Amino acid sequence: MGASAPASPACLYRRVRPLAFSLLLHCMTSGLAQAQGYVYEYDLARFNIAAFNPDPTAPPTNADGLHAGGELVQTSDGTFFGVAFDGGANGSGAVFSYRTGDFSPTAIYSFGALQGSAATGIQTNVDGANPLGGLTVGRDGNFYGTTSAGGATGSGTIFRITPAGVLTTLYTFSATNANQNADGRMPEGKLAQVADGSFFGNAVLGGAFAAGTLFKITEAGAFTLEYTFPSLDANNSNATGSWPAAGLLLANDGNLYGAARYGGANGLGSIFSLSQQGVFQLLHTFSAAPLASNADGASPTSGLMQARDGNLYGTSNAGGSENYGTIFRISTGGVFSALYSFNSNTQGANPFDGYNTSGPLVEGPDGTLYGTTYQGGAASGTVFGISPTGAYSLMFSFGSDSGSSVNPSGGLMMGADGNLYGVTAGVNSFSSIVSGSIYMLRTQGTPPLTLTLSPSTVYLGQDFTATWSSAPNSLCQGFAYPGADTNSIASSGSVTLQSPGVAGSLAYFFWCDNPLLGKATTIAVETFLTPAPEVTVAIAPTTISLGNSATVTWTSTNDADCTASGAWSDSLVQNASQPVTPTALGENIYTVSCKNLGGTASASASLTVTPAEKPTLTMNITASEIAAVTGTSTISWTSTGAPSCQASGAWSGSLAASGTLLLSNVAAGQYLYTVTCMGPAGSTAASEALKVDAPGRGGGGGVVSPLMLAILAARLLLRAWREPLKVDGFL
Repeated sequence: MGASAPASPACLYRRVRPLAFSLLLHCMTSGLAQAQGYVYEYDLARFNIAAFNPDPTAPPTNADGLHAGGELVQTSDGTFFGVAFDGGANGSGAVFSYRTGDFSPTAIYSFGALQGSAATGIQTNVDGANPLGGLTVGRDGNFYGTTSAGGATGSGTIFRITPAGVLTTLYTFSATNANQNADGRMPEGKLAQVADGSFFGNAVLGGAFAAGTLFKITEAGAFTLEYTFPSLDANNSNATGSWPAAGLLLANDGNLYGAARYGGANGLGSIFSLSQQGVFQLLHTFSAAPLASNADGASPTSGLMQARDGNLYGTSNAGGSENYGTIFRISTGGVFSALYSFNSNTQGANPFDGYNTSGPLVEGPDGTLYGTTYQGGAASGTVFGISPTGAYSLMFSFGSDSGSSVNPSGGLMMGADGNLYGVTAGVNSFSSIVSGSIYMLRTQGTPPLTLTLSPSTVYLGQDFTATWSSAPNSLCQGFAYPGADTNSIASSGSVTLQSPGVAGSLAYFFWCDNPLLGKATTIAVETFLTPAPEVTVAIAPTTISLGNSATVTWTSTNDADCTASGAWSDSLVQNASQPVTPTALGENIYTVSCKNLGGTASASASLTVTPAEKPTLTMNITASEIAAVTGTSTISWTSTGAPSCQASGAWSGSLAASGTLLLSNVAAGQYLYTVTCMGPAGSTAASEALKVDAPGRGGGGGVVSPLMLAILAARLLLRAWREPLKVDGFL
């Protein structure tokens, strides 16, 4: 999506109004195709509710089967046939049929009840249990399939069943010891019939090394082991693969092709071929871990299909760019290409484009390859389309409303009418007590459901317009946050929507229900960009002399990370100020650069630094002579160009650049108070003297008593009487 979108934006649900328009916003962290397709989904029939059983450990039973799987098959009269994993009369699964117009399918055969302990994994019966891979229509008009459990040894069976429901067990797999046996255990895949009438298939487990087998069986039940997968090492690795979970595909070159879930050189599975003569060939080994970033995928669990272009197409359930699996193409010669990686556009752990593919792809008339995922999408599974070149489209998302089908549990089949058909494992409104549905997808001849967002990219805070249209008389809704109300919306219209508070790409999900056509869903992707920041920088004062400081102040917008450059360097908070003391003369440029997902912006301010000068200093004293103890005087000083001053002489210590000092209670004496102020260019000193007179002496204010004056006069007269008076050198 948008290059500026964050790698992992927070998931966001948002209900938007006006016009009662509710939409689901879903996180998008990697590329979901902008061009979305659509199909109309119509539930044809519902499987019956499981019968109540007070024993919770007993398998569930019902009339027609539970949890259908595999792909449906259709006979020439239009009847559909399929298998259900469990349910039926004995809880061991069933084979069912469905005719258009029936409310529910009909079980034409229920497998027998299992005997033995489920805890040990060995439960037996006569005819097998838990069919999983679907049916194959034989050239004799009968159906052929496998059961993954049960039979006389509990390892599964191969059976034939007529359209009327007469079942014949053709083969029972051997008992196992430490999951090893001669022929395999737990066959899960669909059988493939070749020209001579034989069927080829696979067993997930068992064989001589407990890693699975490939086998052939005739219509009469003659069994041949064709290939045994080798044992696994401690890293689940081996030479060719293990656990071949998917059925085999008969390609137009006469060879059979399949996929192994595990094993191979990297332990993550493989793709292989098998000739009808039993020659095994490894075609592709899936890449090594880390799973979340390998190129081609891992753990394929669905079968391959061959398109009209001659290539084989398939899916994996892990690996790829984000470990949610891949869609891939491989030639019959082994040339591999990864077409699409399912992504982690998550709400919780639910990729929006789906995950856990549940069957092989099927090709439509226009060359689109259709597939299903059991989980993911807006709710509970998807139908997707992909072109042979890898253009992905989300065609339908299951579980859009209460009562809708959920979790497509098998692949799709192309019906005789050109529509697609499949089965689901559940229905929303009844959760686990309803086993699912048979559904149809209309792919042609219906008015499309469209949703467009314009413009498709906006900045946060900007509005955009959602416009939609669907078939007339459709009831449309957005898919709101679980538990919130949804609101009916006209079958076509438009509404102005607000951008969310988080940057990234968001998918808006929309669905409509038409009484004649069924349900359709679609999405449109909107990308929200963070605006680039805006930055301002100022400095005060703009001129200083060397050694002095100025203050840089900056602001930025749109949640950006800021850094300093030029005459300074540091990580900065978004809006602040900071003192600077440059050491270089001349112009100093202070730059602030702020960056967010929208881009980077910068701004600068200039500070001129002139050469330093000697500090100036003035000093004064209010009285230079005072009386001891009682007299007072004040010294004051002021300097410029000096960060600090020093006292000396009659005082000492550091002084501020400017200040005053009160002198009081000073003893008699002579005092010299000196201030020296230091700056980058030198120092300047000044002094003031203070004379402090002893008591009774001058000093501007000593007091002499009359008695003292009388004594002084007497002394002067006595001195004059004793000493001859000298005048001009004469006696």
